Amino acid sequence: MVIVLIAARYKRLMEWINNRKYEGINGIYIIKIVGPKVFLYIDTNLDFETIVDTLKNSIKAQGGLAYVYEFYTIYREKIDYNAYISAKVKDTMRYFNTKQKDLSNQELEDFLKSNNIKGKD
Repeated sequence: MVIVLIAARYKRLMEWINNRKYEGINGIYIIKIVGPKVFLYIDTNLDFETIVDTLKNSIKAQGGLAYVYEFYTIYREKIDYNAYISAKVKDTMRYFNTKQKDLSNQELEDFLKSNNIKGKD
């Protein structure tokens, strides 16, 4: 599953995320970093909410209460800032229908191949 961490101090957050093992998560990989956006591939069968809760609890436990950050999913190769909107509505939105993509399917496929990861998405 691909998730996006957006944070000004993402390097510290990634240290905290990567220094622990998580039940149900086989691996956490950085696909690419664009400014404060860190595109992560999470090798797991867990759902987005469970992954985010797990990572946020880990960050909090390691002193990250004052850090400002958020996790997002990808929808149609774009960061999904509006998870509460239905797919039917999103499909009509200009944002999700532009040619410019945040993470293309080809980028993800190339990343998975180059790292010998069998994708589940």
